Amino acid sequence: MIANENATSVLMTASLPRWAAPRSNFWRFLRDELALSPPRTFQMFRMTALVMLVVIVSMALRVPSAALSAYMIFFVSKADVATTARVGIGGLVGVTIAILLSLVFYSLAFAEPALRLPLMACAMFVGMYFLRASPQGVLGLLIGFITTYGLTFIDQKPSAEALTRQLLWMWPLVAYPIALLVLLDAAVGRRPAEIFRDGVADRLQAAGDYLSGVDDSAAKLRFERFQRTGVDELEPYANAGPRSSAPIRAALLRQVELLYLFLRELPAQANSRSEIESVLRWAGEVCLQAQRALIGEAEEPLHRLAIAEGGPIDSFGASGAAATLVLPLIGHVKDIAQSVIDLRNPPPPDVPSGSPATLQPSSPSESAAKKTESIQFALKVTLAAMTAYLIYTGLD
Repeated sequence: MIANENATSVLMTASLPRWAAPRSNFWRFLRDELALSPPRTFQMFRMTALVMLVVIVSMALRVPSAALSAYMIFFVSKADVATTARVGIGGLVGVTIAILLSLVFYSLAFAEPALRLPLMACAMFVGMYFLRASPQGVLGLLIGFITTYGLTFIDQKPSAEALTRQLLWMWPLVAYPIALLVLLDAAVGRRPAEIFRDGVADRLQAAGDYLSGVDDSAAKLRFERFQRTGVDELEPYANAGPRSSAPIRAALLRQVELLYLFLRELPAQANSRSEIESVLRWAGEVCLQAQRALIGEAEEPLHRLAIAEGGPIDSFGASGAAATLVLPLIGHVKDIAQSVIDLRNPPPPDVPSGSPATLQPSSPSESAAKKTESIQFALKVTLAAMTAYLIYTGLD
């Protein structure tokens, strides 16, 4: 049992994201990772409540391997309802296939350890490869993990009947946490469109506070964090919502990214001149108005503020060297304001709006690089897990 749990721990750790930060940026990285936000706080309470519920149910009904049931919450839980449901259904299919595959392997290797160890290594390698190489990675993860884990039962259960009974218990102890998670997410989870809207609105608010000169340490830290993390986490949700407005959402995401790139290169003393300071405050007000309009709390039409005839150059009198800083900023905030207006008034579904957002096919070099990285990852995890299994089995 110790060998099983340690091999499981290696597998769990290997599936976590990797990070490497320079020593000088360590505390900044740590602060970003531990920063609380309403979505993160909701996720914390949701997962804590689900894990506690799973443990209580497992103890009350005497479901074996309660730790594995609790691990399923961390495996399957995602940021939005749609992804959680898709991964949950894939997980149920994966555990069913893994149990059937384990029964086949039992018939081949019940009394042959020399055959069982290569089968365990192959099952783990294939599962970890599909975890990285396939969009349905959780399916490969569960097939490889449960098949490998099930083969370790032979060390504990010399009776074929007891072995089969313990293996069949794997289905309910994996399936019921997934079912609880999907049901809870369907009731109170966040929708993909909501994640996109709130993510863009938070970034606009942070940029608006920064440009308006808000003297608040929390606002400054939030802006710096968004400046470092960018908009990558929102890209999967650009297609969430009506298809006719998908190009508008993709354009808005690019414009917010360009705004942050511009602000990153903005000189620290840019607001030392009065005309530039006025433009910065104007841009901050536009960003804050766009944020309120995006979440449905606009106080005044964005047209009057962001896309008036003549523009802020005429109003604030920036010229010469100042114009090189002012013009790009005005262009960015006008584009953002116009995209928010278009998003609040999308075209009818039957009227096409530009080219639909489609994924470009990967080039042969990108596909080869991804395949190589997936093979390396699978070999690393397989070697680590099998080494841990052999060491702890040998020392038992």
